[in-house]
Amino acid sequence: MGQFVLLVLVLLGALITVPLGERLGLPAPVLMTLLGILLAVLPFVPNVDVPPGIVLPLLLPPLLYAAARRTSWREFAANWRPIFLLAVALVFVTTAAVAAVAHALVPGCRRPPPWRSAPWSRRPTRSRPRPWPGGSGCRGAWCRCWRARGCSTT
Repeated sequence: MGQFVLLVLVLLGALITVPLGERLGLPAPVLMTLLGILLAVLPFVPNVDVPPGIVLPLLLPPLLYAAARRTSWREFAANWRPIFLLAVALVFVTTAAVAAVAHALVPGCRRPPPWRSAPWSRRPTRSRPRPWPGGSGCRGAWCRCWRARGCSTT
């Protein structure tokens, strides 16, 4: 019951912040963020555990639909370059940054050269299973899984 009351309070807060934002001259998302921070700090507000599997299919589409309905085609055509850079180019920049951080922080994380990482440049896999690298020195849960799948000839 506590989660339902919290949901009703959040919806009520969203309804109140929109006209309050217009009156104060602040964007409604800023006020909603401040309201969320206030609710997170209060000790009597229960913790809400939202499963990550429902965020993408249930919460994100209404937000994207509302934003798409408010955008005019004229604004979209006038701002196509920043939209493209944020939607496409920033994905590549983020991917490169995550790869660089993983390479720096994870021991043994090696990057193949760019010409070896392309799928068309790889050699086809052999049809017979390959032995475990290093011979019979395989120990632990990984090796049991490796052998159970028939990947080891030893």
